Amino acid sequence: MEYLDGESYTSEDYTMLGYKQTYAQSCGAAALLCAAGEFGLIETRGQTGRTNEKNIYTSIVKPKKNTDPNTWGISKPSDIVCVAREMGMNAQVVVYKTWSAAIQKFFFPTEMSKLRGLNAYTKMSATHSNHILNRGERELKIMAQRSLRYGMAMHYVMVRPDGSVMDPGDGKNDYNIKVIKDYYKAHGIGVSIILSRDTSA
Repeated sequence: MEYLDGESYTSEDYTMLGYKQTYAQSCGAAALLCAAGEFGLIETRGQTGRTNEKNIYTSIVKPKKNTDPNTWGISKPSDIVCVAREMGMNAQVVVYKTWSAAIQKFFFPTEMSKLRGLNAYTKMSATHSNHILNRGERELKIMAQRSLRYGMAMHYVMVRPDGSVMDPGDGKNDYNIKVIKDYYKAHGIGVSIILSRDTSA
């Protein structure tokens, strides 16, 4: 089960895409691109896909001009929410109880207030991710793994309603999140971005 660089597989329910991130920490942009592609909002294949990824990444992190995209850093949930909405998606961030204080303190010090301002923050009483996705939803799940360079590194993956996961780190699709956790020796940090296509327009 692996589909690379915009290749697709159409199941009974929906098209499954695979997209490998181009830059060191563009996993959030690549995962968002893949979700938008599965919603039929954007092209993910070939050079057009790579151009779209860079444009999305630029919109998310707002880097200084003439800088190397490999130095732009990780995408913050609030910025992904803003760009997703601009692209024609609904976006809501779900934070699970056990992790909310740690996330606010260590990963994103100002994120909670930003997300509340965007009306995009949902705090769950559950201690771990148990969100059941509807057919028209995708979940950008934030994983954390140990890193020699950063101490702790974050990585976005995209989860579908059937539990399958697209990992932008290698562009492959896996059957479930456990495969990703075992491969990276990683765990979810208790923060997910729930996406769906905006049909209100």
